[in-house]
Amino acid sequence: VCSSDLVIRVGLGEKNDWRAKKIRLDKNGVTFQVAAPEEKFAGEYRVSLLGKHQATNALFAAAMRRRGWGRILNITSSAVKSPVAMLGLSTGARLGLTGAVASLAREAACDGVTINNLLPGYFDTDRLAGVFAAQARRQNVSPDELRARAEAGNPTRRVGRPEEFGAACAFLASTHAGFINGQNLLMDGGAFPGVF
Repeated sequence: VCSSDLVIRVGLGEKNDWRAKKIRLDKNGVTFQVAAPEEKFAGEYRVSLLGKHQATNALFAAAMRRRGWGRILNITSSAVKSPVAMLGLSTGARLGLTGAVASLAREAACDGVTINNLLPGYFDTDRLAGVFAAQARRQNVSPDELRARAEAGNPTRRVGRPEEFGAACAFLASTHAGFINGQNLLMDGGAFPGVF
């Protein structure tokens, strides 16, 4: 689910006929400190905004529009909706991507191409385990204690399961989601305390 370019097979149609469709999923784990030097900001900007926007626009959206069908899913972060300390540069670049996607989504929809963002919170992945391990070293506590705190602070009292995320991706990539476009799907178990 987290590769830059991925062709996945999704069930389409009432007869469950399986056809290969190009689905664009973007995810990167690049993060920098807020007080990072200019070159780190420029690097984050290139990776999280310019590269993804150019790839989405030039390489994928145009080809999908010519074909008359396509789904582009950008996997960003719940930090787009609720900023996280120490992720200022990453969040800023992701917000830029979110704005650019909102515009492109409305341009491409008339040709059967939808573009949406998935904003995951904490999911049970190797990356999350690495985050807990790094924080544990800095705070002189165990990774298990940090995970328990994160779970206790979530309304679901757990972290997300990868298969839940995959199911949301599969749905948004299917023909059944053709009227969902230009949206930001927050998947954080209800951790974001707002209404919108």
